[in-house]
Amino acid sequence: MKIPSSRKSLFAAVFILSTLLMAFGRPAPAQAQEPVTFDSVLVELWPEYDQPSVLVIYHITLASSVKLPVDVTVRIPKQAGPPHAVAMQNIDGLINLTYSTATQGDWLEVIFTTPVPEIRIEYYDPTITFDANQRSYTYRWPGDYAVSNLTMQVQQPAKATDLSILPNMGSGQIGQDGLTYYNMLAGQINAGTGFDLQLSYTKPDNSLTNADSFQPAQPVQPVDSNTTGRVTMNEVLPWALGSLGLLLIAAGAFWYWRTGQPATETQRSRHGSSRSMNIANPAPPAADTKDAIYCSQCGKRAGPGDMFCRTCGAKLR
Repeated sequence: MKIPSSRKSLFAAVFILSTLLMAFGRPAPAQAQEPVTFDSVLVELWPEYDQPSVLVIYHITLASSVKLPVDVTVRIPKQAGPPHAVAMQNIDGLINLTYSTATQGDWLEVIFTTPVPEIRIEYYDPTITFDANQRSYTYRWPGDYAVSNLTMQVQQPAKATDLSILPNMGSGQIGQDGLTYYNMLAGQINAGTGFDLQLSYTKPDNSLTNADSFQPAQPVQPVDSNTTGRVTMNEVLPWALGSLGLLLIAAGAFWYWRTGQPATETQRSRHGSSRSMNIANPAPPAADTKDAIYCSQCGKRAGPGDMFCRTCGAKLR
């Protein structure tokens, strides 16, 4: 059957329209997430600190270009087992993050999501070797992410001597805790590029640095009666008794002053009141004027029972 040309044109138009709709209506593929990069990483290595292993501490700061929250995977040695801590740093301090782990060859992947750019990870690396008094350890940065500034720090264990570090980290500095610290700026590390650090030292025993720092202070020589600055009871007792005697004397004087002063004033008040009362209240005149007695010398009237004149002192008749 022959199809009219008009119908052919209609079919062609519908086909072209459908093709255009499929081309422009198809959703665009999702854009890949920007690669995670670290602005700075500080790696602290504390051999034989509070365990017979190496405490490794990561202080990680994500690059400002990383959109948060973001998934991060950090590899640590498989022999270390689960990390000691995975936390984020904010204004309230360190807050633990939920994480999972997965084994990849000789590494253990630590997988977590962080909503903030500052991260802290801690783990104990048991790969340090002990050979009598000799210790040796190799640290490796796995290079999972690009790092703009990688800094290494090594804490010299208490009682350790002949510490050797490769690459050379120069002379150490005494920290506030009295321990020696070595620092090195490794600089920029590209993704997929590792970084190794080797250290060795001599140590006379298996004591731990953290335990040593809390040991009570011991005198450099035995303390006895001849030790300089030591005070005996025989030296203190005379001074104590003398001070007590002075205190008792001062207390007695104060008591005498407090109790004696008010008594004197009271006595004076009482004497003054008696004089005032005698002056203000002379002897009353006799009630009966017929029996009144007058002084033969001065003529003053005497009171009942008077034998001498109150004015001139003459004897009354």
